Amino acid sequence: MFTEASLRKMATSQSFQRGHSYFQSGSVRKLKQVNTREFTARVHGSEVYNVTLTLDQQGNLEDCACDCMYNFEGICKHCVATGLAVLDKLGNNLKSFSTEEDVIVSEIIGISFSEAFAQTSTETKLTFLQQVLTRNPDLQQSFIQFSGILPPQKSAISTEKNAIETLSTEIYEILSDLSFDTDTLIGYTGEEGYYDEGDLFESAADEMVTEVLESYAQKVGTLIQKGKLLEGMHQWLGVYEGIRAAVEPAEEEYSLWPEDYPSFCLEIWHKLLTQHHAYTYINQHPQSEMVCRQVIDLLLERYQTLQNMEEEEEIDPNEEWQSIGYNLSDFKELLLGLTQEKSTAQYLKQQLEEKQLVNIGTVEVLLQLCLMLENRTDWVSLSETFAPYNAQIAEDLLHYYQTTNQKELFIAAARKNFDAHPSELDTYVIQYLTYEESQLLVLSALKHYCMRTLSLPTYQTLRSHLNSTERQGFIAQHRNHLLFYVQMLEIEESYAAIVSHIQSKTEWLYEREMPQAIAIAAKYEPEELLKMVTQRIERCLAPGKQNRSVYAQLAKWLEALAKNQTLQASAKETARQLVTTYNRLSALRDELHMHGLIRK
Repeated sequence: MFTEASLRKMATSQSFQRGHSYFQSGSVRKLKQVNTREFTARVHGSEVYNVTLTLDQQGNLEDCACDCMYNFEGICKHCVATGLAVLDKLGNNLKSFSTEEDVIVSEIIGISFSEAFAQTSTETKLTFLQQVLTRNPDLQQSFIQFSGILPPQKSAISTEKNAIETLSTEIYEILSDLSFDTDTLIGYTGEEGYYDEGDLFESAADEMVTEVLESYAQKVGTLIQKGKLLEGMHQWLGVYEGIRAAVEPAEEEYSLWPEDYPSFCLEIWHKLLTQHHAYTYINQHPQSEMVCRQVIDLLLERYQTLQNMEEEEEIDPNEEWQSIGYNLSDFKELLLGLTQEKSTAQYLKQQLEEKQLVNIGTVEVLLQLCLMLENRTDWVSLSETFAPYNAQIAEDLLHYYQTTNQKELFIAAARKNFDAHPSELDTYVIQYLTYEESQLLVLSALKHYCMRTLSLPTYQTLRSHLNSTERQGFIAQHRNHLLFYVQMLEIEESYAAIVSHIQSKTEWLYEREMPQAIAIAAKYEPEELLKMVTQRIERCLAPGKQNRSVYAQLAKWLEALAKNQTLQASAKETARQLVTTYNRLSALRDELHMHGLIRK
């Protein structure tokens, strides 16, 4: 069966983590079940990617195709996000498709919604709508809001300002009063006497903040579900402002959050909003343009209000200071959910531009708006401006230039952004540019990728573009990577340098790659390596150093020598002598036997 565990196995850990973030943020849109075995979706990053997910007849994931440029191990993050969305949507209804009957029935009645809608009369549509609304009070409220029959609500900016600030103060005071001391944390973990600064206490801190925010997130989700989006936003923004203002708790004895206290609390807040379906309701429930604009106006007004307060506040430059204002990137999913109609998308884009709010916090939203509005000119302009500060934008920009065959612009963008994002862009440069097209850029990409991945094939390519002195300089940078260093020296036929480097290592027991390095060196200086290994073994068996892990390492060294036909007999003889000399060390004898060096 198709499960999250099976999906995880098909992706690298990095792709799964990124895909999970995309799914949680609501980036998977227009998820459709084409038939019993095929699903399609559009995944929104800085670009919009089309994904097709196919199950086999047993309900296992058979294939997942995406039109992004990912061409590495496992499936891409967009496929991961789509897979998680399918699992979330169907849950236990994701059953086996082992019978032919399911497929046949699907083929008989299969028709897309758009086709069915176009072929259905207005009278039938209205009848269906009335029945659906009659049975669902929450949708009734959404319909009333969407219809615009109600008189426009008074501006939330003026009437609800006090309510937002009252709630903000309430949240600020509760979060600021929390004490993350040892006794309190132990009380949450139930592990008295357990004084670990790791996962257990982090989980307790998460639980403490969750207890504070849970009811507020539930209320936001309920209000949005009932079609009361504007009222829900008052709650949302009040909690958000309170979290941002709570710079630190009353007491904190451990480093429980990787960044700062507000970021820790905001992560929990967004998780709770997701759990209570706030983002789902916004994406799936129709919203009137009037209400969407009111929410946008409210959010931007609160942003500017707090920004102006900070600008007017006198700040002592000698004191540590942290902004408590809005970061609009925290509202990316909300804003994208509000702007599914082009008219609203154009309104938000215009407001951000007029209020001079085009910055690193809003650029991802603006890029999505440009795609929705089919404004590729502004998309390219924004991408070029912000690519140096955002690796994903840089990747998407290169992808666009590559897929549209704009090689000169691809090269220019790669040159401009490579130094800022070498780890993200090196593969793009290597894959899509030749050395002749941009020598310095390709050389930089090869060097970085080689250093990042310790890839021997990449070094083989790189060395063809370097002279002898340059190769020696590059190799010297990797002295701390034992095996890779030795492998490059072997390619350069610097055999004496290999032996010398191994000899220079003082703590062989801590070098996990030492057996492989020994095997390489033994091909060129077998007798020298046998002597070297024997001496190191004698040192390691000195009193006070004897334990099972040490014996395992010694056996691996001898096993590496034994793989060399010239040294096989000598290595096994050395092992037999060790058993005789240290006959009381049964664990040593066991390790030598397990590595094929002696008979039991």
